[in-house]
Amino acid sequence: MVSGRKQHRWLVQAQLDYLLGANAFNMSYVTHFGTYAVRNLHHLYRIGTGVSLPGFLVGGPNIKAQANVAPKNMGMQSYVDDEKSYAVNEFAIDYNAALIGLLAVHSSYFD
Repeated sequence: MVSGRKQHRWLVQAQLDYLLGANAFNMSYVTHFGTYAVRNLHHLYRIGTGVSLPGFLVGGPNIKAQANVAPKNMGMQSYVDDEKSYAVNEFAIDYNAALIGLLAVHSSYFD
């Protein structure tokens, strides 16, 4: 348990809910997970083959919109599901590691 306190359980669930669709777009930021999930991952394999692999967590909203594809300075709405937008639609090992950690904590609270 996080700090051994059960009162933090809601926070773990809220973070997972956000990543999986309780957000401004009602979209799961994990590829192939949920009814409305990221489809256009910025990943060379996906771009080159057209094959999208499941289970990748993308960066999500980014107000800086470095690729000049996603809307800029729109807070949680600074996102677009576009393979050209590396700033919001690229996966990274650290994003996915954090997701695995969150799922582990969630499991310890709810199992």
